[in-house]
Amino acid sequence: MAKINYRIWEKLTEKQKEKIFSRSEININEIRETVEKIIAHVKKYKDKALREYALKFDKADLSKLPIKVQKKEFDQAERSLSPELKKALEFCIENVRKFHVANKPAEGRMVTIRAGLKAYEKMTPIESVGLYIPRGRGSFPSMLYMLGVPAVEAGVKRVCVVTPPNPDGTVDAACLYAARLCGITEVYRTGGAQAVAALAYGTESIKPVVKVVGP
Repeated sequence: MAKINYRIWEKLTEKQKEKIFSRSEININEIRETVEKIIAHVKKYKDKALREYALKFDKADLSKLPIKVQKKEFDQAERSLSPELKKALEFCIENVRKFHVANKPAEGRMVTIRAGLKAYEKMTPIESVGLYIPRGRGSFPSMLYMLGVPAVEAGVKRVCVVTPPNPDGTVDAACLYAARLCGITEVYRTGGAQAVAALAYGTESIKPVVKVVGP
């Protein structure tokens, strides 16, 4: 039987409380220099830098693979998944889609301020968005559809995904299937700070986006 640790707040010391609050915090100053170097390297060397970092951080040799995931890989991913998993993903994505469709704001609204004075607010989707989907400790198709469905339903013209490759260069099959169900076909095998830099500044394979979202 699994053991669940718990704490009674009133019985904790101030030091213990502070430790609980700060356990998920990261001092960005410790990694700032490293990230700045990665960003500069991606800006200068583009796809070459992405391949170098894939080999360094993900142990994936992408020298003979395109950065962009190909259609046949989506097909292979779909074939590799069990019917039960595919059905579960389809069920979850449809639920998320129904929620966002129901909550989608009207294209615009007119408000009468006073006699002869009206104000109009128009809702327009952004041009593009990049979704960062992590990979390190497991498979996260849920993160993909929680970010991807609202973007697609909002009418964002270009929705793309970046996610770290497996050591063999493939991308998580469940995430590829979730992307296909969301209507997303633009997926790139790159992760980490280098992927975010590519989305921000662009490379030969990845066009820049106007917004990046993730965990």
